[in-house]
Amino acid sequence: MGVEENIKIVNLGSKAQSDKDFELLESLFAADAIAITPDISEPIKGSKAIVDISRQYFESFPDSYLEKEVEIGQEDWVCLAGSWNGTNTGPLIMPDGKTLAATKKRVKVPICILFKLKDGKIIEERDYFDQIAFMTQLGLSQQ
Repeated sequence: MGVEENIKIVNLGSKAQSDKDFELLESLFAADAIAITPDISEPIKGSKAIVDISRQYFESFPDSYLEKEVEIGQEDWVCLAGSWNGTNTGPLIMPDGKTLAATKKRVKVPICILFKLKDGKIIEERDYFDQIAFMTQLGLSQQ
């Protein structure tokens, strides 16, 4: 597939996530896709597990959304950059498995997400965001 088709797939995934259409979102990932995020030490493996993390973020931040500023593609890769915004009104599951009560605080953190596609499916996702800014805005850490 070409770059334009790959960008359309990634945008469809962004819309599915915003619409909380997790079934559609899962269908856009290859069954054996992986996701790498700074807050989880091991890669997340499989489309279901990747979408479960997305679902978990919406439980913690029901109003969350990605404010896109940049969208580019090259060969099999698509990059979205901007800010991730939301209010923590649901329980927050920490990387160590502990659950924290909602802080009721709003966050806005810069984010960059790289997607690798093959045969019309996302096979890899790499998320980059400022964890310290995220935790500080929630009142869980001091810079």
